[in-house]
Amino acid sequence: LNRSSYSPAIVARVVQLAHDLAGAGAAALVGGAWQEDFERLGAARVARAVRKGRQAPQHPVFDCSQQVWECLRRWRDEGGALLAAEARAAVRAGVERRKRDERLLHFDDLLRRLDLALRGEGGAALAERLRGRFPVALVDEFQDTDPQQYRIFRQVYAGHPECALLLIGDPKQAIYAFRGADVFTYMRARSDTEAGRRLTLGVNWRASPGLVTAVNALFRAPNPFIFAPDIGFEPAAGCQPPRRGPLLVDGLPPAPMQFWLVAATDADRQRQEDGRLRSRDACRQAATACARRIASLLNLADAGRAVWNGRPLCGGDIAVLVRTHREGEHVQRALAKCAVASVTLSQES
Repeated sequence: LNRSSYSPAIVARVVQLAHDLAGAGAAALVGGAWQEDFERLGAARVARAVRKGRQAPQHPVFDCSQQVWECLRRWRDEGGALLAAEARAAVRAGVERRKRDERLLHFDDLLRRLDLALRGEGGAALAERLRGRFPVALVDEFQDTDPQQYRIFRQVYAGHPECALLLIGDPKQAIYAFRGADVFTYMRARSDTEAGRRLTLGVNWRASPGLVTAVNALFRAPNPFIFAPDIGFEPAAGCQPPRRGPLLVDGLPPAPMQFWLVAATDADRQRQEDGRLRSRDACRQAATACARRIASLLNLADAGRAVWNGRPLCGGDIAVLVRTHREGEHVQRALAKCAVASVTLSQES
């Protein structure tokens, strides 16, 4: 066997470990002291440590230890998950006791208790009282509604044509789970609504007509949101005439949607054996390119060559959207290197 893995000292330690475990019983395996050395007793580890041209030693102890090691590893992994699940339940129960003792209700408690009450013995009477008080309900940003919330609305208003439940949402935003959106809730609501009662806003009043056309072209691919026909793409029209003047650079409007390719440099290839671009290097490049483009536009504006809405472009007209706070920090540092001041909306003060 390889002496670095099975030196005489290691072999003596492992054999002593096996002797101690055999005498102590299963309870001794719960601790962590055995983990580092016990795998060395298993047949798989022994086979991997065989020197070139030699045969692995065979013994029932190795086979038995391999089985024990697999069980222990699975117990360790699944036991951790079980412990976390039990801890979660215990913490939740403790929080509920604390809120009950201090007579507190949080927003989630209001939703949960209303949901339970509507599905309980007096649920029908409660729903009727709610309809009587609120015969018309309007839910804006409905794509952010979770299953529990929709279940409440459905329990109250479904099957009652004398009332109205108006759901206003964007199916294209229903895919953003990180914002709390639930695509399956949106699909359920859509299927619950008669086809004749589904209305679509056909004009985009916020974006420039050129950008609306570009977005329509981008999402013209078949089944862009996968869950067709539950979530399809409805092309929009840009408002005419535009609410604001276009951005003009040297008298010409730039392309409303542009894609930049971040490529690996020679330095990047030297850092990675496979020549690929690491994500952090790509983020740095993207932030630098973004900052330089902004600085270029502002310099052109100072020279009277970049005009928006009939006046020179200024810093307050420009926003950078990022996925994470870290990406925002990269962009802000890159802007500072270009002597461009900026403010950021983040979790920090």
